[in-house]
Amino acid sequence: AGGEDKPDPTVLTMANGNGDARELEPFAATVARLSGGTLRVEFENASNAGTRDYERRIIAGVKAGTTALGWVGSRAFDDVGVSSLEALHAPLLIDSYSLQRRALASPLAKRMLDGLDDAGVVGLGILPGPLRKPLGVARLRRPADYAGKTIAFQGSGVTRQTLHALGARGAQIPSAGRIDAYDGVEQQIGSIASNRYDEEARYLTANVTLWPRPLVVFANPKAFDALTPTQQSARRRAAGAASAATLAVVRTDEREALGILCRRGTRFVTAGDADLAALRSAVQPVYDRLERDPATKAAITWIRALRSELSAQPHAPASCPASAPQTAPSAKATPIDGVYRSDVTVEQLENTRGYESGESDHPGNVGQFRMELRNGHFKVTGSSDGVDQEGAYSVKGDVLTFEWNNEGSFSYRWSLYRGLLTLRKMGPGPTIFAVHPWRRTGDAKPAAGRTPIDGVYRIKTTASDLRAIDSEDVVPENYGSWTWVLDRGRFTYTQRNGQARENASGSYTVAGAIFTLTIQRASGVYPTGAAAKPGEQFAYRWSRYRDQLTLGPVKGKISPDVHRVKPWRRISDAP
Repeated sequence: AGGEDKPDPTVLTMANGNGDARELEPFAATVARLSGGTLRVEFENASNAGTRDYERRIIAGVKAGTTALGWVGSRAFDDVGVSSLEALHAPLLIDSYSLQRRALASPLAKRMLDGLDDAGVVGLGILPGPLRKPLGVARLRRPADYAGKTIAFQGSGVTRQTLHALGARGAQIPSAGRIDAYDGVEQQIGSIASNRYDEEARYLTANVTLWPRPLVVFANPKAFDALTPTQQSARRRAAGAASAATLAVVRTDEREALGILCRRGTRFVTAGDADLAALRSAVQPVYDRLERDPATKAAITWIRALRSELSAQPHAPASCPASAPQTAPSAKATPIDGVYRSDVTVEQLENTRGYESGESDHPGNVGQFRMELRNGHFKVTGSSDGVDQEGAYSVKGDVLTFEWNNEGSFSYRWSLYRGLLTLRKMGPGPTIFAVHPWRRTGDAKPAAGRTPIDGVYRIKTTASDLRAIDSEDVVPENYGSWTWVLDRGRFTYTQRNGQARENASGSYTVAGAIFTLTIQRASGVYPTGAAAKPGEQFAYRWSRYRDQLTLGPVKGKISPDVHRVKPWRRISDAP
């Protein structure tokens, strides 16, 4: 009261070629934070949808001022005369998230962004993106497997040249374009699952990463110049500050998509050492062309040096969760098992090594953290960016080693004295563990027995939705606003519309891809008598991608179509 009104924030529209902006949301949140709330990024999703050259069109649109901001994969600048980014997507070079993260945190990124001036846009930053792999109708392990094949891809001169060097022909497709006419596709695991490419091509080469798809963020020069110096600084710093949160989103999407592919029966194949050597030999002509540019040659040399430093920690190939080293529930208790707290502020981060370079300066390193260490499994919650982390850990002597999102091992020397756990970095690793000691607050509790689909879900359906799928049960009890709560084997659900309402509860099990509900209690208002009855059992084939739970029928079981007419939207992790 009595204060001055704050001016409305400046809204900047970002052209996004994908259908959602999940990967860019950490960047947008960081821009708002670093600008003190004076800037807001809004997304124009599905920009230039359906066009093969949608990324080139986005670059042209930002240059012309149609939108203030845009992002594309680094590959897209090949086709607009910018060569400074080519080392990022050189074939078979960056083959892990750890290597990509280190390359983007190095001075390379700034020099690469300077090259965007030639495209008439202002480079703001490069965010880590998903790793692209070959998916084929038949196995794609060695150059001979590519010979004569037609492989779908998304824009890049380097991609075309690589496929040609392998003996294949490239066919450019739009974002989410169909691949049923081709012999395979180069694509990230998340898009393979969400676009259902695995229905056309069943073989994923698990240990071959063709290249990453880093997200290059850029601005219209006039729109950038119109900002205040503080706002310009916020936009330039935002990519580095949002890098860890963006990578966490990318890795989470990949893990969820892997689970979907495994349940659908995708076949994971492995290229042998001789196959990998043959692939590298076959793409050498691409490197001969790339290295004619001195700056690109220097960047490739730099990345190879970084890669050699990480060779002792090879990137784990894509695999089904059951065989991935995610947790170690059967491991023995360690001397430091327990629950710990550590509150980290921006001011404390400013005193850590790496803050000035942007390595520590991001929302993921600030928060009121809770860390649980239990029998070889850890979980860290409380980050200000809302991204939790979990995985496996081991203790050998005074060395504590975390397996962080399958990116590699990060080790710390530990000491525990009177409830204070102190960790000191022994190389690369998340900063939050070593800012200051962790205070022990309790013992680690046994696992709660959660299932992969625990959470709260909602859908809204209508009688028209049921008629559209030729349902035989178009009655008021079977449509409306539905809410399901699934919690460690127990469920409740409610259904509401203007004529009917239902409350039901009971138990459920998840066995692989099969989700089975058993009704134990039900009550409500049933105008036509179509009530759920205690003892009834419903079974569904399930898949979950991001926040959508999709249900399908199970042969020989009762799978009511009223619950399958639309995907369920996950609105919460817990009741």
